[in-house]
Amino acid sequence: MTMRRSGGEQSLVSRLRNPPSRVMASLWLFGGMLGAPGLLGVLAAVFSALELEALAIACGAFAFVVFTGVVVLAWVFILRGRTHLQQAEQAYFAGDFMTVTTRCFTVLRTVFRADYRATALYLMALSAEKSGSFEEAARLFTRASDALPAMLSTLSARRVRALAYSHAAINWAALGRVPDARNALSLCHRA
Repeated sequence: MTMRRSGGEQSLVSRLRNPPSRVMASLWLFGGMLGAPGLLGVLAAVFSALELEALAIACGAFAFVVFTGVVVLAWVFILRGRTHLQQAEQAYFAGDFMTVTTRCFTVLRTVFRADYRATALYLMALSAEKSGSFEEAARLFTRASDALPAMLSTLSARRVRALAYSHAAINWAALGRVPDARNALSLCHRA
């Protein structure tokens, strides 16, 4: 038996199936911090070799400005990301799951930090679970567990992984996918 979903629910499910990856956040951060200043540094060296000192100095100065600007922008995104996650949490408790995904998508697209990404994925997974999208929820709980930062304390990481995998097991069981539920439960016990 297939469940019919309203247009809003279908939109939510499609958004939950395709959360942004870390690629864009990585490209803008490392491209802006390393790529653009590196290219400008090479240009400065070429202009210096060609004895075009004014252009060499301009490229060097612009490389510094770009690097500094990207560092400042990264911190702005981190601080805004914290606000977005708080707003997503409030929207979750209010039952507004589209706002949860919107805020979490913003964090996933702009913030490179693993703890913010794991939190955003976990909030989206809770929203999927609460809205009855069990398959998406199980996948998001697994992704949230995989996104945990490597530097997280062992005890904290174990607790979060156990919680995420237990939720994933419940969601797989709700779908009747017993092998997937057993696998998630074994990962929960291992954590």
